[in-house]
Amino acid sequence: MSLEQEVWAKDGWWLPQPYKCDTLNIAPGERYGVIVNCHTPGAWAFHCHILTHAESANGIFGMVTAVVVSE
Repeated sequence: MSLEQEVWAKDGWWLPQPYKCDTLNIAPGERYGVIVNCHTPGAWAFHCHILTHAESANGIFGMVTAVVVSE
């Protein structure tokens, strides 16, 4: 895995056992606290896997961002 995220909190509450994942399902209104370990150079996309939340006929919008990791 090129980027690893560790989930530490949900909705402002610390989790009893943090866990690592590469995909996190987030329901409307939920908040998560994560730490992302950016150790591999490149441009990495963070996006919603429900395409209608991230892309339309006019292009990409909304729940899409990128993290650029330099050497």
